[in-house]
Amino acid sequence: MIQRLQGMNVPMVSVRGNQEPEAEWMAAAKSRAVEADHCLAQTGALLMELQQQFRMVERQRCIREIKPGQLSGCIRALASAMSHGVAQEPPVLQLSWGRHDLAGHLANTAFYSLLLATNVPKYLRGQRNTTSTELWDTLSQLCTAATMHDVGKLVDQSGQPVRPSYDEPNELSYVAADLEYQKHTKRGANAFRDAFHSTVTYVIANHHQRFNGRGFPQQPIPGGPECTGGMAGTRIHIFARLVALANTLDHLFGGRLQQSDLVSRLHTLVSIQQKEERFDPVLLNAAVRLIPPFPAGVQVELTDGRVAAVLRNNVNSPCRPTVVPLPAPDTLPEPDAQPVDLNTVTDVHIAKVAGVDVRSQLYNVPQLSPDPLDYWALRDVLSGIPEAQPEPAVV
Repeated sequence: MIQRLQGMNVPMVSVRGNQEPEAEWMAAAKSRAVEADHCLAQTGALLMELQQQFRMVERQRCIREIKPGQLSGCIRALASAMSHGVAQEPPVLQLSWGRHDLAGHLANTAFYSLLLATNVPKYLRGQRNTTSTELWDTLSQLCTAATMHDVGKLVDQSGQPVRPSYDEPNELSYVAADLEYQKHTKRGANAFRDAFHSTVTYVIANHHQRFNGRGFPQQPIPGGPECTGGMAGTRIHIFARLVALANTLDHLFGGRLQQSDLVSRLHTLVSIQQKEERFDPVLLNAAVRLIPPFPAGVQVELTDGRVAAVLRNNVNSPCRPTVVPLPAPDTLPEPDAQPVDLNTVTDVHIAKVAGVDVRSQLYNVPQLSPDPLDYWALRDVLSGIPEAQPEPAVV
């Protein structure tokens, strides 16, 4: 936990000892924090392992020579770790530091895909028409698809190996006229059509499809041979919808982030969705509730002038977390300081983060019925499955 806060440049934290009246509550909170940190450490180690293994694969002369077994062990271990105990608050700031190349981007996209899938299990099962016992294989297959979604960027139009640059377009920046960029989806799918399950190659080919039908590659539309466009809505496989959003999340949070960047970029994502409905609304709703605009430990300034530290995220209203008032900036809270749930205090909200006014960036999350978040249902289903361990790379 301390490492996570240091990574976010949090200057000071308050830890109450067991002599306080809240000792029993603090002991339970500490236990949860230790469990969460263990899960994050395990997931982080697997993400690094996946990046290293993919870099080894990337150095091969031809992507058609990549064997599924080279990455499957680590992919299965990551899917297992995520399904058994991923933290509810994804470490977005730490992930943003690790993505400086294709391998980092693919590992992060796998993380975001599994994060979303393990929080909307009923939706996933309904879209996939699977039973509880099939969920394990479903998650492993999804993780494989997410890890391989951009392999088409490793070759040019003549099939020669290239090293992709992250100055190139992505889901947030490409334009319809950029036809050369759009070809990477088909190149990747064609390269692995005989190597992976058909669902995996489908995701590689269609991870840029948009829920509103304006994505690529284009597909024939009933009404005439000249009518073409992207697939739309639930006609797009749930895996492709998951990876499309996960891919965008990693590009959205790519590069070094400041504390105030989280809320502004999430506001951008919500604004895009409101204007275009670019993503599956259930998945988008889950993402913007799970990724906190104000992570725990961050110091904020409230509209009434008080300074406070964020205590925990509110998934039903992320821009209104629970905070603990501080007597002054960069100080510890008073021993008798009471947490304030901003979701229940209508006349006070967050004004500034790290001195940056973020009031214009605050956003509301639509409440869906039924609620898409159902994380524990999936953990209960998978609790009896032993966690897989990463296997050594075969290169």
